[in-house]
Amino acid sequence: MAAIAKSLQIRKVNAAENPQNRQAKRLAMSLHKQGLSLLQIATELNEAGFRTRRGQTFLKMSVLRLLWRA
Repeated sequence: MAAIAKSLQIRKVNAAENPQNRQAKRLAMSLHKQGLSLLQIATELNEAGFRTRRGQTFLKMSVLRLLWRA
């Protein structure tokens, strides 16, 4: 169990420190304040060329997680 907790903590730190994630988070927060839906925010991030830390396109759930960590 300790290894799983440590792995989760490392992934959170890596995601928080990733420069592209920080830029995507700022844009997502701005779009969210403008009233865009999670799907609309995901579309905007993907069209702007942003990808998740693992190189995937943003989905509604990944945008929600990004905003939760804001």
